Amino acid sequence: MGGNPEDIDKAKQEPSRTQGKVREELKASFEKLRAFTEAAGSDPSKYGDGQFEELMKPIQDRMEKNCQ
Repeated sequence: MGGNPEDIDKAKQEPSRTQGKVREELKASFEKLRAFTEAAGSDPSKYGDGQFEELMKPIQDRMEKNCQ
């Protein structure tokens, strides 16, 4: 993801945009991701410590398992 401001804005909007469309078992993961992006704001350093990737892992794993 890096520190590109456009990427950060997209990351901040995505959880809120998609949270209502996900299965029940992923809603908690999306809520954690949304809270992280809101707390991180536009600070690119917040996205470089691995926290964002860790929060995305359950979502990505579910997508890889069920959306191929």
